[in-house]
Amino acid sequence: MISIYINYFAPAHIFKNEYLTPIQVGKAGSKHDLKILGDDEGDNISSRNAEFCELTGQYYVWKNQPGQQYYGFMHYRRLLDLSLDESRKTDVHGLIPIPAPYPSLLHDFGLDEASIERALEGCDAIVPRAFDVTSLSAPSVREQYRTAPYHFVDHLDLAGKIIDELQPSYSRFFKKAIHGKYLYPNNIFIFNEKLFNEYSEWLFGILFELDRRIDVSDCSWQEKRAIGYVAERLFTIFVLKKIEDKDVRFKFAERIFITDPAASPSAPSLPQTNLPVVTIAAATDDHYVQHMAALVSSVLSTASHTRYIDFLVLDGGISVGDKNRLLELEVLHPNCRISFVDMSKQHLDLSTNSYFTRGTFYRLSLPALLEDRQKVLYLDTDLVVVRDVTELYDTPLNDALLAGVRD
Repeated sequence: MISIYINYFAPAHIFKNEYLTPIQVGKAGSKHDLKILGDDEGDNISSRNAEFCELTGQYYVWKNQPGQQYYGFMHYRRLLDLSLDESRKTDVHGLIPIPAPYPSLLHDFGLDEASIERALEGCDAIVPRAFDVTSLSAPSVREQYRTAPYHFVDHLDLAGKIIDELQPSYSRFFKKAIHGKYLYPNNIFIFNEKLFNEYSEWLFGILFELDRRIDVSDCSWQEKRAIGYVAERLFTIFVLKKIEDKDVRFKFAERIFITDPAASPSAPSLPQTNLPVVTIAAATDDHYVQHMAALVSSVLSTASHTRYIDFLVLDGGISVGDKNRLLELEVLHPNCRISFVDMSKQHLDLSTNSYFTRGTFYRLSLPALLEDRQKVLYLDTDLVVVRDVTELYDTPLNDALLAGVRD
């Protein structure tokens, strides 16, 4: 079995399939319940997430999820490109920038089930391709750490002393790593079970001792992440030794960075009412909100009062003031609800122009958004309805999935 855990700490687009498992890290102290696996059960350090960062998820899995053939960890913003496509261009930080999640992202970057299986064939580990810190004007990993915001180089040096005491066979690799220019970044990887258990025991043994010897209680929230910062460099040390030992078969992958990992849009649940519900959708942004107001007004003014009008505004960027003005139109019908579905981060990868705006494509998301509705009537925003729209909604579709009007 392959278990690759995607770390989350706040609402964001959820990546999930048979091999990708979202996990909420730091759940013990979170204000959010993301309704996914949490790191706060069994043997855990969930409450230490402020210092250990995403490693609270790794600790939980190590202690509570035995018996997997492969274990992996990635982040909701940083993923490995398991297509192993070496032709992709990266930025100065060694990342493949992606503006936002989109439907085929997992397939495009080798994170669907079949691609993951292919990537793992004939290897024990997949780690990020080494990043050359000199591209950031730092001559060495240690100097990059010393000059990085919120990092204390004394913590890194102390980790080296702890390695000398607890893991002396790694001392040479500590020096090689921090005085070298290559970093295996972001605490993301896929290891086979034996390697994962070995790495976790080695890593947490060092980190718990480091945690015992440093005090970050008076530090800012960014500075308190000291253990997580040091762990990223420890991972590099572990990989360097395993590469030299030649007892682990490695593959190396580029890293993806998702600029805006906004959660997928969600529509409100079906209204709770004894009346038959008529769901209507239309899309707009601030440029056409006056047209939306005319459409909503005409629908609610003419619709039968024996039906409940469930009006969904696919929102491409409407101001709070304009939303409130649209909501005031609910007085035009005794049984209605106007709801807004945030679409502003959707379909960002599509080419648009002055005629086909991004809002043109919002309707394509309706089947996924409205899984609890049997039917939806989509209306263009520049329409005015002159008689009861429920008559149109009631048009029988028989075995058809869609009814439309030729333009």
